[in-house]
Amino acid sequence: TFLERNGLSLCGDDRDIMVPKKYYWDVMTWCQDQGIVVENPFDQDRATYETRLSAMLFDVNLWRIRNEEHRVMFILRWA
Repeated sequence: TFLERNGLSLCGDDRDIMVPKKYYWDVMTWCQDQGIVVENPFDQDRATYETRLSAMLFDVNLWRIRNEEHRVMFILRWA
């Protein structure tokens, strides 16, 4: 569980990293420039109601990075 508010919980797994949603485009640009493979939470094929709801209610995006080396670089930059 990343955050809790008004009885709602924002949950993910160990590969997810929470970043304030105001950095959405900065994250996307940085990942592209660095060659980091990240799952975009708003990709049309992957977006879920829960993903969109978390961004609205908690003002964050959860980014999933499956590659451990990429995840370490992402954490060093964004966490």
